[in-house]
This record gives sequence, structure tokens and C-alpha cells, in this order.
Amino acid sequence: MDHQREPPLGVFRSGIEHQEDSSKEAVFELVKEIGTNLWIVARRGDARGEQFLASPSPFTTQPSEGSDQAHQEAKALHKLLSKHNQAYTIRQLLNHENLVSIVGSLEHQTFTKTQERDEQRSTQLLVWDFCDAANLTAVFQQYPTDNSSYYLPESLCWHVLRSLTRAVAYLHDGKRLYFDANLSPDEMREWVSVDTDWFPILHRRIEPDNIYFQHPRGTELYGQCKLGNFSNVAVTCHTVSDDDLSYEDQIARGMALATREGTVPLSHARGLFKMDPALISEGIRCYTLGDEMWSIGSVIFTMMTGLEVNYYCDMCGCSHVFFCQRDGCLEHDAADNGCECLYGGCKHLSKNGCREEITRWTRCGHNCQKPKINVHTYMARAWYTKTLRSLVKDLLLYDPQLAKNPWARADEFAQEVEVAYQEWKRGTEEGRDYVDLDDDMAARFRRAREEEEAESFMDEDD
Repeated sequence: MDHQREPPLGVFRSGIEHQEDSSKEAVFELVKEIGTNLWIVARRGDARGEQFLASPSPFTTQPSEGSDQAHQEAKALHKLLSKHNQAYTIRQLLNHENLVSIVGSLEHQTFTKTQERDEQRSTQLLVWDFCDAANLTAVFQQYPTDNSSYYLPESLCWHVLRSLTRAVAYLHDGKRLYFDANLSPDEMREWVSVDTDWFPILHRRIEPDNIYFQHPRGTELYGQCKLGNFSNVAVTCHTVSDDDLSYEDQIARGMALATREGTVPLSHARGLFKMDPALISEGIRCYTLGDEMWSIGSVIFTMMTGLEVNYYCDMCGCSHVFFCQRDGCLEHDAADNGCECLYGGCKHLSKNGCREEITRWTRCGHNCQKPKINVHTYMARAWYTKTLRSLVKDLLLYDPQLAKNPWARADEFAQEVEVAYQEWKRGTEEGRDYVDLDDDMAARFRRAREEEEAESFMDEDD
């Protein structure tokens, strides 16, 4: 393997320790302004000096957006926060360890030339997590690769995969994975619903630009990975059933539906779901949880190969993505010849390409310089464990052309990821050496318990 192109193990590290939780509402102070309407802030009296970001709006204005729309959004948010006092509600919604979350709010007072408060120009700021280790796009740019068989470390791929599936399980299903320090490594944690009437949220922009990192606060190798930029989220405003439903019932009441951009009535989205997406312009194509999960698979595929995978080309609108009709003829042939290798790219694989390549989209007939990507072939040749490669294939096998067996819940696949991750962590040398956030938290709990027991023992002696 070409390990020279790997990011150094300390690329996400810092000496900052964990901030202790407090039941009291934090009071924040402005530290410095780092951009237009963007400040670094800190908790008042925090000896550690942990930093956060503060801004007057969660809307990230894109260059393509009209100024009128941006002003309307900002005005609506200001009214929501200041007149209706909904900052707490929004904070409760965007509150997950794998989301760039709101941690509080503060009021920014503007003063006149005579140093009197200008109440008309005072702004209520939302305080956000500060992802101080950049985003995934920056990692790609800093560590380019020309080797499609191995790119970023498998531990980092698992870290991002688990973080994104947890984030989507929270946004879509309203469920989070409960941390219990008393559980042994062999015991699985429980998914807990935060609200029985949760309305599914579709992020619609799961891409490297919006995947952020924090520096580690403890002994973990990588700090928190967080999904950010909520400028394009769609709140579906209808609950998703937990029952096992038929295909027709899933469309009717068991699946979150939206369009790729903007908002449409649910009845219109249902009609779009039944249409051929290749015949619909990209912005109004139906968008479901399946598309959300496919985006996660696309991100991890890039982390493994350095190649970007999309169903449609931005330049010509055609497809460069292919699959094997036999679900991976290269690996099937290798298995028939006795291959039991854990990692892909082994000596048993044929050097020939896939013999049964298919796509349901329009094949590209233009000279647009985009490489043709056969998902099964690239995953067969990738120097990663079979467990990870299989999960990524499962995510990328979703095809909006096939309007059947739709994804209805995210927590089921997120649980599969957790189980597979524990197998990788116990069954590989890299996994056993890897210290994750759960390891660090469990160690902290053990130390705290030991200190408490020691103090109790000393009190008994006295």
C-alpha cells in the first residue's frame, strides 16, 4: 500500500481537553470578529477557553441565491428568534454530536456614536459548534492521490461513515445512539427516540464541503465529525411509520419525500417519485432517504478511491456510474478459485474488467473527461476490508430509477454499520490499535469511577 500519501496521524489533533457538561445555561461572550457577521465566542468563566462560532443566521447564502430570498430568510429568522423566542426550540432540534449543533445564543448589542444602545440594530446570535479542523474537502485537497486502490486510512473511513449514518438517523428518524459506559465492548448500544412525533428531516447536501471535523479533545485519534450547512434541509412535516408496510403504503405514509431542491406539496412529491428521474430536471427530482444514504456512500467511496461518483454528470447530464449485473463478477470468480482474502485488491482478482456491466441511466457519449466508474470493480480492487466495501456497495446500489423497496428508516442501516464496525475493531490489527471517541469516553468514566471509589475508601478509613 502507498502509505506515503496518508494524512499524518495527528492531522486532527490538539491539546484541548473535553469541556465538562453543565446543567446551567451557558453565558457566552464575544472574543473576536473573524468575518462579516461571524464571531468567535467563548463561555464566560470557562478556564479551558473552548471556542464556538456565533452568527445571526443559520442560512448559508449560496452565490446562486437571489438577494431578495436571502433577505426574506434572514428577516423571517430574526422574527422567529426575537419576537417568538424560538431560539431554544431550534437549539433542541439541532442538537446532536454529529451535527454542527447550536449550543446557545447571545444578543449582540450595537451602540450609537454617543455609546447608547441602538435597540433597533441589536442582533440575536446563534452560537454553533466550532469545527476547528476544517472539512473533508480540505483533506482531499491537502492529500491528493492518483491511486484508486487506496486513499485515506480505513479508520478514518469508518469514523466518517459512523458519524454520517448517526447524523442521518437523528435527522430522519429522530433517534440517537445512547452511550452507556457500563456496557462491555461486545454489547451493543441502544437507539433511543428523542420524540415520538418526530418529523423526518432530509439534509439534501451530504457532500465533502459540509462534512466538518474538530480536533480531538482527548486520546481519540480523530475528533468529532459533524454534518453542517442546513441551508437546503427539508422538513417533511409528516411522521414516518415504524410498521413494516407494503410498497404502496410506504409511499403513502411510510417514507419521507421531498424534491432535490425547494419545496413541493407531499402529493406532488409522491407523483414525482413514480416518474423516471432521468426525464425530470435535476432540481425537481424526487429526493428520499435512499438519496440521502447514497450520498453517504458516495462520500466514503471517494475517501477510499479518490474518485467522485455521481449518477449524472454536471457537464453533459449523462451517467458515468455502472454496476455488475452479477453483483460483482470479479469477486465471485475469485471466490470460485478459493479466495478468502479479507482485503480487496488481492492476487486472486482477474486483471480483466467486469463482463456484465449495466446502467439504467443514459450512457455518456460526450467527451467530458469524466472517468467511467464501475462500483463493483473499484470496490473489488480497493485495499480495504470486505466489511467496509460491502457496506459502501449497499449504499451505492440504491438507484432512483428503481422505484421499489424504498428506504423508510435510517436507524436499521446505522445499526448494521455499528455492528460491522465492532467486527472490524476486534478483528483487524488496525482496528485494535485504533482509539475512537467511545474508547476515550469509557476511559474517562473508568477513571472517574476509580477516583470516586478511592475517595469513598479514604472516607471510610477516616
